[in-house]
Order: sequence, then structure tokens, then C-alpha cells
Amino acid sequence: HINRFDGFFTSKHARLSGYSVQNQSYHVKQGPWEKHGWGIFRYKYYPHLANQRPDLIVATLWSCGRSGHPQGVISHDTALSIHRLSTWSGQGVHMTVPKSFRRRSQCKYKVRLHYGELDETDIEDRESFRVTTPLRTIVDLLISNHIESIHLVDAINDALRQKLITFNEMKEAKLTPHERELLTALLRRVNYSKADDI
Repeated sequence: HINRFDGFFTSKHARLSGYSVQNQSYHVKQGPWEKHGWGIFRYKYYPHLANQRPDLIVATLWSCGRSGHPQGVISHDTALSIHRLSTWSGQGVHMTVPKSFRRRSQCKYKVRLHYGELDETDIEDRESFRVTTPLRTIVDLLISNHIESIHLVDAINDALRQKLITFNEMKEAKLTPHERELLTALLRRVNYSKADDI
């Protein structure tokens, strides 16, 4: 777990490795562990990997269920930034979680939760966290309607130019009729020649 999460791990991960709760407190006070919110630690001597974002890793670990597996997927504004689509950069960490998700503790970082069920085809694995695909990200932002549309125009243009979104992907995507309608309207705005065929 330490390797996957850039030196970060949860209390549950530590217990599975043989560290009791008492041992965990000792390692924070006297040893090489740093505390990053309730139940999340980092081994202080683990080298920081290039281009890692601690806020996304901590938020991902904060979303872990009883099984120890993360439930949250980085999405919306934050995913747009990760994919480098448009110049928009929202505040905090946007994350999509299952509708059944509940958490009593607060994350160290400001996390804005979006509740919904994601298909595995809508998710990319970035090792330390998971993120919605460029197409799912843009569709989610069209639905949420909380950023100015000019940023989504820039985003779809960037995605099409970089081939991060293809015609076949849009055609085969599992979208609701309303989602497809919004996507078609956005494609028309950028004069996409096959807008009416998706």
C-alpha cells in the first residue's frame, strides 16, 4: 500500500500489517509516521514521487470503506484539471462516491462530494487514485452546471484535438438521453461535424 499511495496508508492498512492502534500512536509520536487526518498516515522517509498530488491521495484513502478499498473517484473540476482540459481549476477536491457513502470524519483537505454510480468504463486508474475519463468528466460537468459553459467549450475542443475523446467513444458511451442531448448541444457549439450522429 505504501508503494501505491506515495508513502500514505490508512489505519486499517497498518492493522493488517500487524500494527495495533496503540502501536500506531507510538509511531506517530516517536517514530517515522506523519498523521494526515483521522486514520491516515504517511511514512515520513518515503521519497515523494514526481507529479504526485497528496491532496488526491489523502482524499482517496479517506474514502476507503470497511474493506480498505477506496470508494471515491476524482471527478468534475478536479478531473478536468488532471486531464489538462481548459484553464478552469475549481476549489478543493471533487470526488464522486456511491450513493450509500457515509463518513463521520472530515478529510484533511476540502472535499466536495458528488453522489452517483459510475461504470468502470467511465474510470481511469492512475495508481494512487482513480479519475473519471475525459468524456465522463465533461458530461458530469454539463449535468452539474456549476461552471461557466465557456470552460466546457474549451474542454471539449482540447479533448477532441488531443484525441482524448473519439467519435466511437461518444457513440458507444453509456449515457442517459438527457446526457446525450447535452453533449450533442456542446458539440454543435464547437461545430463538430458528427454532432448529430452520436
